[in-house]
Amino acid sequence: MIEESTFAVLINAIYDAAVDFRRWPDALRLISSACDSHTTVLTRQGASPGESWSLAPQCDPAYYESYCGHYHGVNPLWRRAASAPAGSIQTDSMIMPKSELVRTEFYNDFLAPQRLGSMLNAVAFVEQGQQTAIATHRQDEFVPEQIRLFRLLAPHLQRAVQLNTRLAGLEMRCEASAEALNRLEQGALLVDESVGVVFANREAERLFAAGDGLRVTRGVLCVNSAADTALLHALIAGCTRHGAEAGAGGSLRLSRGPDRAPLSVQVAPLRSEAPLFSMTERAVAILFVSDPDRKTMSPIAWFQQRFGLTAAEAAFAGEIVAGVGIQAAADRLQISRSTGRTHLARIFEKTGTHRQAELVRLMLQRNREADDEP
Repeated sequence: MIEESTFAVLINAIYDAAVDFRRWPDALRLISSACDSHTTVLTRQGASPGESWSLAPQCDPAYYESYCGHYHGVNPLWRRAASAPAGSIQTDSMIMPKSELVRTEFYNDFLAPQRLGSMLNAVAFVEQGQQTAIATHRQDEFVPEQIRLFRLLAPHLQRAVQLNTRLAGLEMRCEASAEALNRLEQGALLVDESVGVVFANREAERLFAAGDGLRVTRGVLCVNSAADTALLHALIAGCTRHGAEAGAGGSLRLSRGPDRAPLSVQVAPLRSEAPLFSMTERAVAILFVSDPDRKTMSPIAWFQQRFGLTAAEAAFAGEIVAGVGIQAAADRLQISRSTGRTHLARIFEKTGTHRQAELVRLMLQRNREADDEP
């Protein structure tokens, strides 16, 4: 089996990449070394090349371009493995017989020239028909020890990719990141090794203020029941460990009593040495909290409430903001053009705007103003 010190280096590299996507090449190279592989790639596969991408630091860029241009469409492994759930570990022989694979164009013209005769794959994330996986390739078949290693790495790879996905678009090394987290409709919490809250976004603060399943007691994050609190603390404690004992976080459903849907909580480790925001406290985990009872107000409903529009005026405003003209909006709503013009005049009056472009800009400000409302 792999030495514990080597495994610890792998785990730390994976969680460094979870926080900073630019660190994935280092993690992929380390996985290749541990598996005695020619190359390891982080890849998302979708129905078309436009939905797919690969991060392949050890591959010839020309082969990557040829994959996007042609071989994605003739890849039999992806087509057969597309329904595999997150957490699945597969070799190419598990997906299809090797005797069948070696007769394909994909094997002979794409895999074989790169010495990628065998594949070991961990499915990390599945969403909307797209599958994100970490795949390592070598010429010879993978042995049981290497497959066991991938099974150990799988939950950590899942959490890392999930965290990448959650934090996509956020610049995690500046104070602006706090505002980005504040714009999430989910609660977001950063906690330290003592389960103290380092940062809570606005939605998390709302849950705290409402006493709605989450609270801080003597500086420690807790939930309603002692049993749920113990489970939550155990997941966070795992995020502080390293090496073979390292935890990969997990998911919890936190009860809030009768007639209330439980909160959904996802916990993921933060093991990068890079500080988040400008905090002096060391965050070890990030929590995302979803409240299924909270109904998010649609932009049109918010617009109607904010400016006192009638239902008919709000519907017409929605059509205009969607980019259709007055006649098209009237036709879609089955009203006359003159009625549409009347609606638009009243909308301008109530919103203090004078042109359709101003109305569109006002609607686009909806998220910022809505975030500031209690």
